[in-house]
Amino acid sequence: MGRRSRERSRAGSGGKGAASPSRAAPASGRGARAAARSASPAASPLEVLRPWWVLALILIAAAILFRGVIGLPFFADDYLFLEQVRGRSLMAVLLGPDAIGNFFRPVGRQLYYWVLAHASGESPRVFHVANLVLFLAILAMLFTLVRRLAGTVTAAVATSFLALHYAADVPLLWAAGSQDLLAVLGAIAAIALHLAGRRVWAALVLLVALLSKETVVLVPLIAAAADRRRDEPWRAPIVRAWPMGIAVAIWATLWLVTAPQRHGLGGSLGFEATGPIAVIAHLVQVTVGIEWRGAFEAVGRATPPWLPLIVAVIAVLGARRETARAQAAAPAVEAPRPAWSPAAIGAVWMVAAVVPLFAVASTWSAYYYLFALCGVGLAIGALVARAPRAIAAAVVVALALGSASGRNSLEFTSGRGAWTFQSRINRRYLERGSILVARYLDDMKRMHPTVPHRSTIFFANIPGYVAWQAADGPLVRWAYRDTSLRSYYLSDFSLAPTKRGPVFFFYAHGDSLLPYPATGRELRGMAVNILLNERIQAARDLLMWLSEREPDARDINYFRAWVEWGMGDTLASMESLRRAHIALDRDASADVATAMKLAVQGDSLGAASTLAYAIEHHGLDGNLHGMVSDVQVQRDPGSAQGRIEAWAARALAPQNPMNWVRWGVLQAYDGRHTQAIRTFEHALAMGGLDPERAAGVRQVLEQLHRLVPGGELVQKALQLSPDQLGRADKGHR
Repeated sequence: MGRRSRERSRAGSGGKGAASPSRAAPASGRGARAAARSASPAASPLEVLRPWWVLALILIAAAILFRGVIGLPFFADDYLFLEQVRGRSLMAVLLGPDAIGNFFRPVGRQLYYWVLAHASGESPRVFHVANLVLFLAILAMLFTLVRRLAGTVTAAVATSFLALHYAADVPLLWAAGSQDLLAVLGAIAAIALHLAGRRVWAALVLLVALLSKETVVLVPLIAAAADRRRDEPWRAPIVRAWPMGIAVAIWATLWLVTAPQRHGLGGSLGFEATGPIAVIAHLVQVTVGIEWRGAFEAVGRATPPWLPLIVAVIAVLGARRETARAQAAAPAVEAPRPAWSPAAIGAVWMVAAVVPLFAVASTWSAYYYLFALCGVGLAIGALVARAPRAIAAAVVVALALGSASGRNSLEFTSGRGAWTFQSRINRRYLERGSILVARYLDDMKRMHPTVPHRSTIFFANIPGYVAWQAADGPLVRWAYRDTSLRSYYLSDFSLAPTKRGPVFFFYAHGDSLLPYPATGRELRGMAVNILLNERIQAARDLLMWLSEREPDARDINYFRAWVEWGMGDTLASMESLRRAHIALDRDASADVATAMKLAVQGDSLGAASTLAYAIEHHGLDGNLHGMVSDVQVQRDPGSAQGRIEAWAARALAPQNPMNWVRWGVLQAYDGRHTQAIRTFEHALAMGGLDPERAAGVRQVLEQLHRLVPGGELVQKALQLSPDQLGRADKGHR
C-alpha cells in the first residue's frame, strides 16, 4: 500500500470522519455499479466525451483564438531583457541587476529570455510560440486541478472561460508576458502538487512561480483552503502547507536582499487609499469583460471568436458527469470530504489572487487578473455544474461575448488612477504600438540599411504609447546587431553622445519615420520644440552643437543667447548676443512708440521694420520682445521666431505674469498640453492678472485637462488606427 493510500485510510477511519457499515459502499461488483447508476442523475445523450477529449477541444479552441500572436514583433521591455542576456553567461545574467530595476523576477525575465534568446537567435516568433505553449499548459493544469476538486463539467466550464478570456491577450501578444504565464502556471501546479501530497515539490514549484512574478504570493492560502477537510481545524491544513511557507520566506528574503538594486520600484507601484476597493471592483468588471468607457458601443461591435467559442461549447456540452464512476469506484470507507465547496474554494482563490494587486491599483490592467480569473472560473463552473448542460454552455457563451467586448475596445487608459475606466495596457495598446514599431523599424532600415560603428541616433515626435525608446537604445542595437550604437529622444539631447561618432536624426510623422538633415532649419525648429517642452538644457546643447557647425549663424547665436539667459547664465548669453550683433540696451520705448504709430496709420511693413531695428539696438527690453512675438504670431501662428521672442520676454522679465501667459498659449497651440497647464498655473499663482484675463486662463486650463493623458479628448484620439493616424498627420503637413 502506497503512502497516500495509507494516509487516506487513516484519515477515513475512526472519529467523526469514519463511515458506518450501513453507509459503506461495496468495494466492487455489478451491484455497486448498478447502485451507483441509480443514484446518479440521468446523463444527457450529448455527454459522450472522455475528460481528456474535453481538454483537447478547449486547447484547440485557445490555439485557434491566439494563433495570430506568433508573427508579432518584440515590444518595449522585450528589447531591454534581450540586451541584458545578449553575449553573457547565465550566471552573470542571474547575478546582475534587473534590466528595468523595478521587480525581482529572475525566472520570468533573465532566465526565460536567456534560454530562448540563445536557442533562437533572438527570434520574436520563438518567444511568442513559447508563450502560447505556456498558456495551453495553464489551461491543461487548471482543467486537471478543477476536475480533481469538482469534476469534469466544472473543469470544462472553468477552463473554457479562461481560454476565451481577453485577460490572456496581453501575456500572449507581448513576449514579456512570460512573467505572468510562468507565475500562473507554477501557482496552479503548486496547488495541484500540494493536494496530491507532494508538498516539497509544490514548494519548489511555487518558489519558481514567485521568482517569475510575485503576484502569486498567497498561493499557500488557496492550497490550505482546498486541502482542509470537514470538521478539521484550520491549523491542520496550514501546518501541512509549511513547505510552501518556506518557499515564500525564501522568496521574501531574496527580494529584500536585492531591494537596493531596484531603483525603479517606486515608479512601478501605485497604491491608493481606495485602491483595495477599486481592485475588487475591477475584478468584477474584468470577469464580465466590460471596461466601462464606451461599454455599450463595445458590446454592439463585439465580434466573438465564433469558431473557438463553438469548439469550447462542444467541450462543455460533451463533458461527462463523473458521479456514477466516482461512486462505483468508492472504497469501503469514505474518504475525508473537503470542508468547503468548490465554489467557496474559488472565492478564496479570487481573494488571495487579488490582494497583491492592491500595491499596483493605480496602474491596473485586465491581464493583472489572469490568476484571479482561474478562481472565478472554478466558482462559476461549480455553480452551474449541476444545472442543465444548456445553462452551463449559455454561461460560457455569455462570458465569451463580454470578453469579446473587452478585447475589441478601441481605447486604453492613458493616465494613472485606481478608478480609471479601462486597462492601461490591453490588446489595443499592444497592437497599435507594435504596428508602429514595425513600420518605424522598416523605415529606418530602408533609409539606412547599416549605420557606422559608434553612431548615435536621436528620435523626435515618437508617440509615448509606442514605447520606442528606452534607456540608451536597446531597440536600435537589436535592429542593427551592433552593441556600439546609442539612441535617445531628441528632447534628451546632450553633447556627450555626439562625440562618439556619426549622428543621425529621425522624427515620426504619423505612421512614418523620416530623417532630419544633420544641419539646417529643421533642427533649429526642433530646438524650439524642445524649449516648448521646458527641456532647457537639451535645447541649449542642441544649439551649441549647431553652433559648432555654423559658428557665424546669427539666428543660432540669437536663439542660444535667450536660452542661456533663461538658464541664468547671463555672461554666456551676452557673449552670444554680441556674436548675433545685438546691442545690450534695455530701453526701446521710443522705437516702440514709433512702431505703434506706424501700425495705426496702416503701415504694418514699416512697423515691423521698426521693431526689427529695435530688437538689434535694444536687445534687453523684455516688453519689446513680447510685442514682437505678438505681432509675428498674429501674422503666422506657427512662427518659430515668434516663439523665440516669447521665450526671450519670459527670460528677461520672469516676474511679469503676462509673459508666462503668452508662453503658455504657444505651448498649448503646439500640443504641449501638460507643459501649458504648468505654465498657466504658475501665471495664476503669481497674481497680477486682471480678473477677466485670469478667468480666461482658468477656462483654457479646463480644456487642457481634457487633452492630457487620461483626458476625454485623448481617449477619443486613441480610437484612431495607425493607418488613420498616418492619414490625419499627412493631412496637416
